[in-house]
Amino acid sequence: MGEWLTRLTLITIGFIIGIVTLEFGLNIFAPSPSIPKRMFLEPDRYIGYKGIHNVEGKWKEGKIESYVKMNSLGFRDDEYGYGKNEGVFRIVVLGDSFTLGLQVELDKTYHSILEDKLNSSGNGTFEVINLGLDGFSTGQQYLAFKHYGLKYQPDLVILAFFIRNDVRENSLWLSSLLAGKSIDQFKRHHPFFVLNDGKLEELPFEIEVSRSNRNTEQNRGVRSLPARFFPNIYYSLREWAGETPWLADSLWKLGIKKSGPVNQSELRKNRIRNRILMDSNVYAEEYTPEWRDAWEVTKALILKLAQELEMDKIKFLVVVIPDEREFRPDRWDRILKEYPYLKHFKFDLRKPEHILSGFLEANNISYLLLRPEFEKYSQETGKDLHFHYSYDNHWNTNGHELAARLIYEKLRDDELVPVTKQNIID
Repeated sequence: MGEWLTRLTLITIGFIIGIVTLEFGLNIFAPSPSIPKRMFLEPDRYIGYKGIHNVEGKWKEGKIESYVKMNSLGFRDDEYGYGKNEGVFRIVVLGDSFTLGLQVELDKTYHSILEDKLNSSGNGTFEVINLGLDGFSTGQQYLAFKHYGLKYQPDLVILAFFIRNDVRENSLWLSSLLAGKSIDQFKRHHPFFVLNDGKLEELPFEIEVSRSNRNTEQNRGVRSLPARFFPNIYYSLREWAGETPWLADSLWKLGIKKSGPVNQSELRKNRIRNRILMDSNVYAEEYTPEWRDAWEVTKALILKLAQELEMDKIKFLVVVIPDEREFRPDRWDRILKEYPYLKHFKFDLRKPEHILSGFLEANNISYLLLRPEFEKYSQETGKDLHFHYSYDNHWNTNGHELAARLIYEKLRDDELVPVTKQNIID
């Protein structure tokens, strides 16, 4: 019995030493393992979800990677206190994945570049605060400002509106359709708004169980022990499992990987295909009643935000982000070639831009269309503004830099910020 116990003890000690050595070795010699996008998020009772406060790590999607750190409020930006020093001009930026900017380092995001440009002008101190997160609808952006952004005492709010999917994401009906569910079956894990007798009504939602379980104290203390103490081993195994079916099966049985041995690549392709087909409808020459309703909800949300900002004497700018197909004919041709089903329908790639700009002008809301200058830059330089991967086509550093410059010039020229042309540093 004593000899058996001695052997078991030696085996256990050897195993522990091996694990520690492997973790140490991976930390030094192996590329840093990536943390899945959703692992940066946790439930939020106001906006459905936001970043886990102070979480950090490397994010990777195929060939794109960056280092991500959330601040104490759960947004990807530097730390800003709610208190504002005298003489500081504050800008709060609301948006979605383009504003989150996971595809580039934080200092290369358009809002960080904008802050640098403003502070280089010699016209005082500026703080540009990012409240954008992946997948945020206009409704979530409004609520993010209401519950978090207003506390920063901003002088100006920028709403970054992405034409291709923001209208769809504001629609409960279209979101349920994309999920393959009826409205009754569709589980709402973040806020949606509907119009009742012309008035916006916020619908209740359920905290997503998977996110909630992932970040409970029990989960952090027990299930995520490997991730907390051996992060290089843990995330490397998860990363390798995505490409190795037998490993995925084994890790699933051990509880390290949440899904079984399914073809993740095919699932991703199907999701991308469904989104492309759905989102192309925003460019349709003729809208269905559901799309018309989605536009009305979208307009009502923007107007509500504008009216509340006006009451608080806060300036407002809507920045309209185009999809690449709007200014790159070759990208639209490629989509039609890849999805020939779309050739059966008629599209007007300027329609959503015209609808939105007409609405904003009618309500005296300042706005900036990025599309004309994006098109000019693309034609004159031949440089890409987006990544061109099947899994990601967000802005690259060129896109962020150009967006920052255009926003900067708009703020300066329209006197939305206290900056003069004489002192500007482009």
